[in-house]
Amino acid sequence: MNIIQDATKLVRRIKSVAKRAGTIQDDTQEVLASCGWHYRQHGDNSLLTQCVNAMPEGFRKDRMTGWVAENFQCKWDNENNRFKKAKVSTFLTDPFDTEKYLDVVNNAWYNFVIEGKVNMWMLAKMLEKATRELDKNSVEARKQVVAAYGAKQAFDSKLAEIGFGEGYEFIGATSEVA
Repeated sequence: MNIIQDATKLVRRIKSVAKRAGTIQDDTQEVLASCGWHYRQHGDNSLLTQCVNAMPEGFRKDRMTGWVAENFQCKWDNENNRFKKAKVSTFLTDPFDTEKYLDVVNNAWYNFVIEGKVNMWMLAKMLEKATRELDKNSVEARKQVVAAYGAKQAFDSKLAEIGFGEGYEFIGATSEVA
């Protein structure tokens, strides 16, 4: 390793490294988007896994795996360091939407926000999962309606707190439980 002692040379080197780093991130975006296309065409997400696992340590893999999970509906298996197909995925089954895919491609993985903020896709996934569970267990759920009312009110309050705001009304909400 060379220690650069001249400040002018060091500034030039910083600019050069920063430019190459940006190019590497954009190249990685191209590869990830291409792996996503491969997954869409063949139902094979192994190239997405290979891409993430090939990245060096410190390459913000958490952002990369979150971006892939959100955009291509795969789940990252931390234990086995691989993507798994989601049980319910519209990415593979819905008609292909070119505009939506271009939005995904242009919304780079390195801009994906994970720290300290719940993304709306997380809330949607939680609600979809809860709905599926209610569908599967509706008889038992009906027995628990009265007991769950307090939790529903707390959930309503939390939704208002995170952005549903004034005017949000939970469908079917009443102040009394029959």
